[in-house]
Order: sequence, then C-alpha cells, then structure tokens
Amino acid sequence: MNEYVIDAKDMEEKELNRIIKEQAQNHDKLIINNPESKHNICAGLIEDVEIEINGSAGYFVGTMVNGSKIHIMGNAGWFAGDNMTDGELVIEGTAGDGAGQGIY
Repeated sequence: MNEYVIDAKDMEEKELNRIIKEQAQNHDKLIINNPESKHNICAGLIEDVEIEINGSAGYFVGTMVNGSKIHIMGNAGWFAGDNMTDGELVIEGTAGDGAGQGIY
C-alpha cells in the first residue's frame, strides 16, 4: 500500500485540505497526525483513498465526500459526514450533533 503521512500540527485548514487533495491522487492511504480538532478535514474529497486521522477532528469532517474511507481515531465535531454521497466514515470516539446528516 502506498501511504503518505501528513503532520497537521500548526497547519491552517485550507493548507491541510489542499495537501490532502493533492496527495490523495497519488496514494492509497493518507495518515493525518496531530489534527488538533481542525474543521473541514477532507471536505469535498472525491478520491478513492483511505484516510486515517490520529486524533480528534472538528466540525464538518468528511463533508461532501464521494468515495473516500475515513477513520477517525478520536472524536468529531458537529456534522461529521454531512452530505457524504459515497464512502465510509468511522469515528472511534464521540460525535457532535448532526453526524451523517444529509448522507445520500
């Protein structure tokens, strides 16, 4: 398996998502360390890629995802998986309000 590790510590949300989308095109699995409960992680991701988030994610993690498999080894904020059209979202901890809302 072709993996890529991202250290999200002190990274801005837009930069993290840009790197996720770029690296998802060339790797089977992305591992995100130190997510620091950032919001919108993996928002709009359409690649068939596994994502492992080692820590908690903020609001709208996995929103508008089509085809990705996201595994969160922590908690997730409000609206995790919002408007997800295809894929998988596993949250090992707790999730805020609206988890899975609008899943097709």
